[in-house]
Amino acid sequence: MSGYATAQHLIPYNPVQWLDISYAGGQQESRERNLSRDELIALFADMATAKGFGRDNYLTVKLLLILCVRKSELIKALKSDFDLVGGTWELIKTSSNNKGRTIVIPLPTQAVDALNELFIRSADSDSLLPARSA
Repeated sequence: MSGYATAQHLIPYNPVQWLDISYAGGQQESRERNLSRDELIALFADMATAKGFGRDNYLTVKLLLILCVRKSELIKALKSDFDLVGGTWELIKTSSNNKGRTIVIPLPTQAVDALNELFIRSADSDSLLPARSA
């Protein structure tokens, strides 16, 4: 923004021109670490017994790990997007660069089991994960 203002002669100089990436925390390196089997077992055991961490949250984390989708994609999902008998999820990508493109995601048995439970828990809502009050 400051560079644009300088180019348009709105300000005499760019006050941040000397800043580089190191002032913003440096260059972020990609991670090479994955959770081990033992860590995943511990995670699920802790989620099952954590006070205030409900069953819906447990199932949501499980689905995120199984399906490797963005949290927002799962949160916005409608029950009508899922074919639990056929084992698929039609994820409609609505971002500006995807323009309504549909991706069909195959659902393994573990995901279908979790989804079946969430369908029951969400009762008559159209949303898979409707907003819940405290």
